[in-house]
Amino acid sequence: MPAIGTVTDRALAAALAQAETNGVIKPQEVFQLQAEASRSLGSHPLARAALTTWGSLFQLAEQYNRRVAFIAAWRTATEEGIANPFRFAEDAVDATQGVFNKGNRPNIARGAAGATIMTFRQFLIQYVEFLSRLPLRHKALALAVIALLSGVRGIPFWEDLEDLIDTLAQSMGYNWQTRDQMNRWLASTLGSGLADFLQRGVSGIAGFPVDVSARMGMANIVPATDLLKPSNTHRLDSFLEIFGVSGGYVRDALKGEFRPVAVRNAAKGLDMAETGMARDSRGRKVADATAVDAAVKALGFQPGEIGRESFKVSGQYDRRALYSKTKSEITEQWALGYFEKDPAKRQAAQERMAAWNRKNPEQQITVRRQDIARRVKEMGRDRTERFVRSTPKALRPAAAEAFQ
Repeated sequence: MPAIGTVTDRALAAALAQAETNGVIKPQEVFQLQAEASRSLGSHPLARAALTTWGSLFQLAEQYNRRVAFIAAWRTATEEGIANPFRFAEDAVDATQGVFNKGNRPNIARGAAGATIMTFRQFLIQYVEFLSRLPLRHKALALAVIALLSGVRGIPFWEDLEDLIDTLAQSMGYNWQTRDQMNRWLASTLGSGLADFLQRGVSGIAGFPVDVSARMGMANIVPATDLLKPSNTHRLDSFLEIFGVSGGYVRDALKGEFRPVAVRNAAKGLDMAETGMARDSRGRKVADATAVDAAVKALGFQPGEIGRESFKVSGQYDRRALYSKTKSEITEQWALGYFEKDPAKRQAAQERMAAWNRKNPEQQITVRRQDIARRVKEMGRDRTERFVRSTPKALRPAAAEAFQ
């Protein structure tokens, strides 16, 4: 903002002051989150102080965005002779930065619980509305900015569409993972470097220190779209996604994690600095880490190289999960056919295996007869015997004695 020296500058300064007073450039979403959290944590001064400190950086960033939008719109209005520059600038801020007050929320988000669930979803909703209002040329420009920062995988609804395609394809018997198929096709056609950039934007550039694709992308607009995907081994997490921030708290609590995300990130950054590696929740090495990686993680971001490695690995998880699940189900059905002396079930298992191998020629399933025989034998044992046999050797005598 220029120094106040002209009539226009003084008018702009006065307009900015009025805009701040009227809440036009108030960081609404941060204040909303703090308000909802304050109601849940009570009115303890330490809780309020902690929330204010935690949200201060977010407030500054939000205020900066709104001030820049207001100043740019005001100057545009004065240069083009628009009658009411303040109203024009106010509308521009609302249209580009969103309105997060209670009156502009969906009905579901107007109570305390709903507002907490929809806190960050509200921004996604308003961004999609913002895109829908733009002319075609400006829509393309806005999407290009998202693609630059997070790749085509960050475009709104991209991940939701992938989940839909994967669910349909896997339900028809194909071990299909759209992310992996797209990655392999782009890598073979354009090379791995350009493929990474197209999919993940600047985060896909080798040597880029921070993975911003997850933060800047908007691919997952509709929650729980992977809930019915056959390869999904974390359906509870998918279901809890429906409940937004609250669901995340429940998910973490079920895993025994009660620390705020910021505290966890700081702890992980410190661990990376001490050990020189990034580790998973079980303490196993994920990848080597530098001091820069540790600092990036402590600030709440994923280090660039670790993010790139995680992206490639994640594309294989579902394929492996579905293959293992299908093979186990076929073996179980085949063994049950022998145990129940039911040729139809054995035939159905064989036909299912043949169908899988026909649709997935590069991922052939082979069931060994010894695996079937072992399962048939297990089915013939009673529950207590199976329990004792599956108990660690050191505990088996006590377990056997308990069942006598």
